[in-house]
Parts: sequence; structure tokens; C-alpha cells
Amino acid sequence: MLMASPQISRLVDMFRSASQGALVPLLGPIIGMMAKSAALCRYLGASGLFVRSLVERISDNVEAFMLRSYVNILQLVHTHHSCPRKLVLDFNIYERLRQLAASALTARQVVIFQKVKLLLGEIQLSTLS
Repeated sequence: MLMASPQISRLVDMFRSASQGALVPLLGPIIGMMAKSAALCRYLGASGLFVRSLVERISDNVEAFMLRSYVNILQLVHTHHSCPRKLVLDFNIYERLRQLAASALTARQVVIFQKVKLLLGEIQLSTLS
């Protein structure tokens, strides 16, 4: 079991409690840190509180920038998770993304749609093994 530092615990708490608007300036730096640190991705992926909050935030009524950021964070967590199959099953991630892909995404969300479809493919591969 990974033991998170107090800073990571504060990051999880902040992510869970912040409003959508308060997260806007923080998502870029969070994604940047996660892209540089597989360990951070593993810690966040091991936090059920973080993953639950992230999955709950993913919906088609979120503005495009936020949705793209959430999907990027989810992809990083999934990529570095020690048991991606368990992650997907425990939080019903596949179904959430499938519903998002099936929703009426606007033309400006084409990139998000493509990212979601790519992540769905990665999830299918990880759950087969």
C-alpha cells in the first residue's frame, strides 16, 4: 500500500472540495506534475476519494477545458495504476466514459470525444489481461 505524503493528502482534499471554478487555474499544474511523476499518479490512483471525485466530475455538462483536463488526469491515473482492471471496475469508469462518448458532444468537443474513445480502448485492453 502506498503511503501518501501530507502534501498529496492536501492535494486530494483540495481537489475533492474545490468548486469547478476554483479548479480551473490548478488543472494545468496538476496535469503537469502528474505527467512528470508516475509515483504521483499511483498515489492519486490509490486514493479512492480522489478517483471517486474525479469520476463524478466527468460529465457532458462540464465546460470543454475542464472535461478535457479530467479525462487527461484519468488517463494518467489509469496508465500508472498498479491494477487498472480493479480501478475501472471499482469506480465504474468504463460505463461513465461510454456514456460520455455517446452523449451529444458539441463540435468544439471533438478532441475530447477522440480522447475518450482512445481511453476506452486502453481500458478495454487493460481489462482483458
